[in-house]
Amino acid sequence: DKLPESIYSLIEPKIDLDKIRYLAIFIGCLYIASAIFSYVQSFSLTTVSNRFANTLRGNISKKINKLPLKYFDTHEHGDVLSRVTNDVDTVAQNLNQSLASLVSSITLFIGAIIMMFVTNGVMAITAILSSLIGFFAMSKILAKSQKYFNQKQEALGDLNGYIEEMVTGNKTIKAYGQEEKVIDDFDDFNSFRFHNVKDRFLLVFRKSAAKII
Repeated sequence: DKLPESIYSLIEPKIDLDKIRYLAIFIGCLYIASAIFSYVQSFSLTTVSNRFANTLRGNISKKINKLPLKYFDTHEHGDVLSRVTNDVDTVAQNLNQSLASLVSSITLFIGAIIMMFVTNGVMAITAILSSLIGFFAMSKILAKSQKYFNQKQEALGDLNGYIEEMVTGNKTIKAYGQEEKVIDDFDDFNSFRFHNVKDRFLLVFRKSAAKII
């Protein structure tokens, strides 16, 4: 405070409140716009996925009504029910979640590649080649393991079919005192499905990994 005015005016701490106010308003507008766009995105994707699931269930219902009785005699009711409920819900859920992630990931991917080449072209090419090698390895593994994921869904349908039949015939099971047998059969059935799918998946994963290595 005892310094000359000419020196004190140079070293006096100053805060540009107008600049801070401008930045705060700008950041606040960005957050508000982001919230609005996120709401529109979620609302749009939820609407589209639910309408798609509704249309898909309607088409499945029409298809089921046209199927001969032989189909229902050779397929468990729980399997049919699983296709109408679990499978459709899985498709709708993936459509709702994956589509937004896909668009965001593509945008981020393109922006990252542009910035990588702007920063250093050699390092960008090295990173891209390394990623391509990883994608190639993943594609080899997924090509071998995809059928086991399908078997997993089939096992889930069979398990749901067994549960549905046991629940439907609950009174009959109790009337003949077969509760313990049904529980034991379910444990065996569940354990067989679990180990069968898991062992096959691990086997193909190890073979694919060994070939790549």
